[in-house]
Amino acid sequence: MISAATLDTAIEHHQSGDLDRARDLYQAILDRNPDDAAALHGLGAVHYQSGEYEPAIGLLGRAVYIADHDPIYHNTLGLAYRAQGKLDQACWQYRAALERDPKHQGIQKNLSRVWGEWLELDRPQAIAFLEGMAHMYHRAGLEDAAEQLYRKEIEFDAQSADGWHGLGLIAQNRGQHDQAIELIRKAISFNDQNAIFHHNLALAYHAKGQTAIALQTLSIALHHNFHLIAPRQQLDTCISALFARDPLKLKHTLWEDGQAWERRGDRRLAQFIYQKLIEKAPDVAEVRYALGQICYAQDESYDALTNFQKAVEIKSDVAEYFRALGMAYRMHALPSEALKSLSKALELEPDNSEIQRDFNQIIADVSDYFDEVMRVHYALENYSQVAELEYQAGNFIRKHTGKVKAALRHYDRALELIPTYAEVHRTIAEIYLEEQNYHERSTPFTKPSKPSPRSPMVTGCWVMLCSV
Repeated sequence: MISAATLDTAIEHHQSGDLDRARDLYQAILDRNPDDAAALHGLGAVHYQSGEYEPAIGLLGRAVYIADHDPIYHNTLGLAYRAQGKLDQACWQYRAALERDPKHQGIQKNLSRVWGEWLELDRPQAIAFLEGMAHMYHRAGLEDAAEQLYRKEIEFDAQSADGWHGLGLIAQNRGQHDQAIELIRKAISFNDQNAIFHHNLALAYHAKGQTAIALQTLSIALHHNFHLIAPRQQLDTCISALFARDPLKLKHTLWEDGQAWERRGDRRLAQFIYQKLIEKAPDVAEVRYALGQICYAQDESYDALTNFQKAVEIKSDVAEYFRALGMAYRMHALPSEALKSLSKALELEPDNSEIQRDFNQIIADVSDYFDEVMRVHYALENYSQVAELEYQAGNFIRKHTGKVKAALRHYDRALELIPTYAEVHRTIAEIYLEEQNYHERSTPFTKPSKPSPRSPMVTGCWVMLCSV
């Protein structure tokens, strides 16, 4: 047992080359405190120098775990890994050391030597590691060192998108915007799916004053990663800048960009861009209609309805806007409103077969609904409710289609069920009077001497007339 063992004494013996004495002193310290990182490192180094790599790695690994902040501990562990032939592990430890002390030249030399050996054994992995080192230096603000590694990366792989992109970022940081654009575009030519590349290219365009191009480039970034925060924030910055300088150009740029993404099938991005445009220009009917169409296609019924309503409010002479509004009302199960909108569309374009088809479809929807409900009440023998539904169906057809004969058929069935149904008799009387007035205006009208007995409907009409 060594009673007065100190770390300084152990280090002195270690540095003088007395490894056995140093080993005993380090061990004595660890016997008292097994978590002494300096003693663990010292004893691990002694084992390494003695060619005992397994225990060295174990001790040095524990020292690194306890005192991860010390670059020297990582460096020594890297030496042990290299001696054991584990070149990749050695490089990672040297990198960890340099992350804590990026300017340490001794560790840089160790890494350079071992990385060269690793490159001969596993070229792809070694080059990928080089890429990470370049990023590390870049983040540390050591642009010269980072630039060297990016260029070295490109020497090994001329199509290294990461290498070209890194050089572009350095050029951008130095205010060399044209060079940055050229380099980042080179990176994109090798990897056009990377949203970050497109985002950084947009930053270079914006810095150069080409804000419209920057906006389009940012939309490409969002196409590849819609939820990425940085392009969204930069998009708002560019929109505000261009709106302040040239509002018309902003509207044109965003409109064309939204149209382009819609054609390419990215409705989500097109919708996002239209919404950004509406924030700055809320009264453009074409944009409201386009946004409504996307919302309608995605079953976002409320937003579709709101945008179509705004479109017809802004521009009330476009049949297609009213047709779209009608179909949105249909989605909301509001057939009366739907038919009003479609009727307006037909006023604007009477020969439009698509609008007529939609109009007829809504009529069919309502008829199917009435038929289905009436079948249920028939089955339950709830004939008063069936008569009420027949009356409602007749009113609906008369109001929205003007087809009096079809409406009368429903009224007729209602009276067959409830012959004394006063509302039905009154409605039939109104129809009779309308027909009489029409004939008086157009051709001589001769009132029949008595009602025709062919249907209850005619009888009901005559009863009502007599009671007036």
